[in-house]
Amino acid sequence: MGGKEHYHGEVHEEPSQIATEYPPPFDPPLSQEMGMNVSNVNTLDIKPKFREIPVDCQCSYCHKYITTTTFFKTGTLTWIFCLVFIFLGCWLGCCLIPFACDSLKDVVHQCPNCHNKLYRYDRLKK
Repeated sequence: MGGKEHYHGEVHEEPSQIATEYPPPFDPPLSQEMGMNVSNVNTLDIKPKFREIPVDCQCSYCHKYITTTTFFKTGTLTWIFCLVFIFLGCWLGCCLIPFACDSLKDVVHQCPNCHNKLYRYDRLKK
């Protein structure tokens, strides 16, 4: 059809050639053009969020990059729920249910290499 195609009354041009141009090269930052030394740039230290799951981080004791091991420990929230059950009249054994629920306990993160405690995630201080 000579380079033009008709669809429902519209005329569409066929591309005659594929664009082979590349984007312009990256311009250096203005600080380099002005002769400033940019080698002393501070890096952002991102701290991991210690929650219920193990975290990849650097141990502050042995300085190795590790994935923390976690375990649950009875904390303040567990005792609060226990006391609430007692005040509600569940003192015959139901008040011990919070001690079996990991979601009410604090989470302790420790290094698998040197076994030092790195962080304790307190459920009340979210």
